Amino acid sequence: MNCPICGQPNHCGVATSSINESGSACWCFHVSIPDGLIALVPPHLRGKSCICRSCVDAYHESDKESSALERCGLKNDCSTSAADNGLLK
Repeated sequence: MNCPICGQPNHCGVATSSINESGSACWCFHVSIPDGLIALVPPHLRGKSCICRSCVDAYHESDKESSALERCGLKNDCSTSAADNGLLK
C-alpha cells in the first residue's frame, strides 16, 4: 500500500500481516499521528490507506520549526542564515 500524502510505500504491517518484535502489527501503533496530518489525507482515502513514517516524521519536524518561529515572534521573518549566525537572540 502507498501513503495517501506522498504516494510512497507506507510499510503497513497490518496490510502485510507482519508482526514485529514488540507484538504489534504495525509501526504506527507506537507513534502519534497528529490530527493536522490526518486532515491532509484526501477524503476519498481516509480510513483506507496509512500515512507513511516519512510523512509523520516530516510533519513533526515542520511542527517543531513552526512552534519555534511562533515563539521567537518573527514567524516568516526568521531566516536560517540569520539564526545560524547568532543574530536572533
